[in-house]
Amino acid sequence: MLPQTATLNADQGDGGDGAADEQPQQKVGGTMKFAYKSGSRPLDGYTIKRGVGSGGFGEVYFALTDAGKEVALKQIQRNLDIEVRGVSQCLNLKHVNLISLYDLKYDEDGQAWVVMEFVAGESLKDVIERNPHGLPREEAEHWFRSIADGVIHLHDRGIVHRDLKPGNIFEDDGIVKIGDYGLSKFISASRRSGQTESVGTFQYMAPEIGKGIYGKGIDIYALGIILYEVLTGEVPFDGESSQEIIMKHLTDDPDLSGVPQPYRDVVQRALRKDPEKRFTHVGDMLAALDGKASPESEPLMVMESRIEKEEPIYIGDEEETEMTFGPVKHHEIVDAEVVPPARQAKAAPPRPNASTRCSANPRPVRPGLAQTARRWRHSGLSTPAKVCILLAVVLLLTFNPEMIPLAAIIGGVYVLYLGVRGLIWCCSGGSVKSVSYVEAGPVSDAVVRETIRKRPVSERVGELSGSMLLAAVITAVLVLVFMVIHGEALDGSIEGWLLYSWLTLSSIAGSWILLTLGKFWEGNDGDHFRRRFVMLLAGLAIGGAAFGTSQVLLVGPLNQDEWTKHAFEDNQIMQTWYTTDGSPLWPAYLVYFGGLFVILRWWRQTDPLRKARLSLCATAMCVLWAWIVHMFCPFPQPWGFMLAAAIAVGVQMSSPWISPRQRVTITQPAREA
Repeated sequence: MLPQTATLNADQGDGGDGAADEQPQQKVGGTMKFAYKSGSRPLDGYTIKRGVGSGGFGEVYFALTDAGKEVALKQIQRNLDIEVRGVSQCLNLKHVNLISLYDLKYDEDGQAWVVMEFVAGESLKDVIERNPHGLPREEAEHWFRSIADGVIHLHDRGIVHRDLKPGNIFEDDGIVKIGDYGLSKFISASRRSGQTESVGTFQYMAPEIGKGIYGKGIDIYALGIILYEVLTGEVPFDGESSQEIIMKHLTDDPDLSGVPQPYRDVVQRALRKDPEKRFTHVGDMLAALDGKASPESEPLMVMESRIEKEEPIYIGDEEETEMTFGPVKHHEIVDAEVVPPARQAKAAPPRPNASTRCSANPRPVRPGLAQTARRWRHSGLSTPAKVCILLAVVLLLTFNPEMIPLAAIIGGVYVLYLGVRGLIWCCSGGSVKSVSYVEAGPVSDAVVRETIRKRPVSERVGELSGSMLLAAVITAVLVLVFMVIHGEALDGSIEGWLLYSWLTLSSIAGSWILLTLGKFWEGNDGDHFRRRFVMLLAGLAIGGAAFGTSQVLLVGPLNQDEWTKHAFEDNQIMQTWYTTDGSPLWPAYLVYFGGLFVILRWWRQTDPLRKARLSLCATAMCVLWAWIVHMFCPFPQPWGFMLAAAIAVGVQMSSPWISPRQRVTITQPAREA
């Protein structure tokens, strides 16, 4: 039977103002378009009266059986075996708070249809929209406890709903019913034939979904969101974009000031980022509301007995505002046996002592050195850059032979550190290779940069303003610490505070210029040659700002470094760059700061996709390069080193940073799309 496309009015047919477990299609001119018109009989024994709505799997119709029973017919347009099997596993579920699934039938074309209970009442979403400041407490409790009872029934049978939200919850003659639990989505990558399925709605999605973890905890998290919403009229995490909402789920804590007790403690625990710290069962939430259990109480020690059955079923089929993910891992639903304290001692296995965990011949130093070598090989530096670094180290030791013993001591301390760290890892059963996330690759980075480029200009300008303010505070504190460590007397003398002001203002100027350039460059990788040219201009600008500040404050920084050799000590031209007392003039400022910024990739320190927020290695490299530039163009030290270190640390600590874990979450929707 080939369906005929029909345009039906929203109120056409009998049955009243009905609603099924689907979100309605968008109306075009006050009508919805459906494949089957009123009076069609795609299935023997069922007559379609009107279209109701459409979801991710197909259209929903209000229909009558030949005997006159009102039902909802849900067409599965993507006739995948996993969806059909999910419906089959839910056909025999019976609970007053679940929309009943009656049968699974096929039409003449082999198209699958789900015959289910028709609910004529309104959804919880409609109720919340009528009560923008929250439902009355009695009504809110009625909705929540009924929803919780239905979810308990699902969980007890190894089913995770996975798409709980007000749009999937209805009331029929005073009875709350949960829908969209029948069209399951098995998430085993081996059985999806390379396809991916949608998961949930952003405002109700648990943080662990981005990591592919699907257990009862995601339904408990969604219940916490729903409880918050029925009490306040709004969701705890919302935003202008899906990325903003996801980041709030991952990082923000909900504002519970508008949630009264005892609901506040229940919502707080249900919305924990770590699923292990939430309620272990929905019944625990109800017990906490009744005051029979503490919301913060830890679960008893349990012995798990796994259920020998089919894999857990994960459900929900909303499509319009959903998020997709890649291959995921299963957390099997288990029944837990509470173990009395008397049996815990017998059940606990003996703990091995340290001698049994340690290997007989630990070799911590060699793997540590190998790891250092790997980091050097895969540091992202080009071969010419590595050659320049090695050449700079050789020149540094050549011009400063007294540094060789110090370098040997530093190397010995590092080897000792590797040995101690390796022994600790060995005896604690740790592994050097164990990581908690997978670093994003070039493709993922490109997706994140695309997301950054799409952010509104006002948002980026606001972020830059905050970074500049933070950089000013950080550099001011760092310069003060550096001067105290160096032994400068800040006892009220005007000279000391003028020197501090010059260092601080110069550091702030350098940080602000780098942050501004970084904000322009954060959305793309860029051409290194062009960026180095811009960095040369930035270095000249910073040098000019530092010289101008010294002239305004009447500060002539003198060199206090008598132990560093210089390459061109007798150069007649360079001698004209300094006053008779050794204070640098504007050519020395320009050459020193231009050389300081033209070689190193300073823009990497403002890149939101850098490996760490603060890299001590990058900071040390900046100071080392300042030392090398100083050998060829003398600059008053240690002030030059202080400026390089303060700018490097201030820029890294104040510029935005997206961790690898957050990148994976951001890139999943685009990767699946």
